[in-house]
Amino acid sequence: MNFSIRQLRASAATARLRSFTRAAEQLHVTQPGLSAMLRELEAQLDCKLFERTTRSVALTAQGEEFLPTAIRVLKHLEEAAVSLGQITSTQRRRLSVGATPLIASSIVPEACAAF
Repeated sequence: MNFSIRQLRASAATARLRSFTRAAEQLHVTQPGLSAMLRELEAQLDCKLFERTTRSVALTAQGEEFLPTAIRVLKHLEEAAVSLGQITSTQRRRLSVGATPLIASSIVPEACAAF
């Protein structure tokens, strides 16, 4: 299996909104693009996740089973991205101070200690 985060987001949004059109709008993709993503996901999983009619979209039994896992995976990925962002921003905290030798030896050590 080689499905993408976009496909997981597409399946979760479609299930939540029960509409390909509204899910596509929310994800900023075209409706045919969203449909193609979901068809490809279903092909990779070898099961049908959605019952489609001209007027409605509903989850199949397999879709109901898959949705909580997809939502959980997306949540974990978001948490990991936030955590990495925090680590990166913490590592980037750096202050460079230019000072004459007299200031560097007398005032800067006191200022650093107070900071």
